[in-house]
Amino acid sequence: MSWQTRFDINFVIGDWSHDGHNQSREFTIESNKPVEHLREVHFSCMSKFGFDIGDICSKYEDRDITKFKEKLESLCLNIENYAEKCSNDGDITYVINDPDKLVKLWIRILMRLDDSLTLFIVQKNELPTMHFSGFDDKKRHLNVPGYGLFE
Repeated sequence: MSWQTRFDINFVIGDWSHDGHNQSREFTIESNKPVEHLREVHFSCMSKFGFDIGDICSKYEDRDITKFKEKLESLCLNIENYAEKCSNDGDITYVINDPDKLVKLWIRILMRLDDSLTLFIVQKNELPTMHFSGFDDKKRHLNVPGYGLFE
């Protein structure tokens, strides 16, 4: 990536505050604009297109995004690229079951709202990690703190 300035921003799908069902998935997004700009773009969705991005799958076990179909089409986004098409007694619904697809939809919406915005999901294997498996070339193993914090 050849941006003069690059920003890594953490996007969380799910219960980011851990005050509900405590389930979430984090994604690192590379952006050509700072997080403050992305927040403003996110907020602008309501005034520009009549919906809040945060309302997508916002309730417990709410995966149905059918009500957003027309809004997404107005942004030239094909709902079937992000959701599974389901048929129940002749009614067609669109359901997202994968956090990867939802974060992709979120960043596509942001980029449609601001044409100057460029966002990429950084694959975890592209980021260096503090931890590593086995031993280094000096026969050392790096113990990571905190294992006991989780059940």
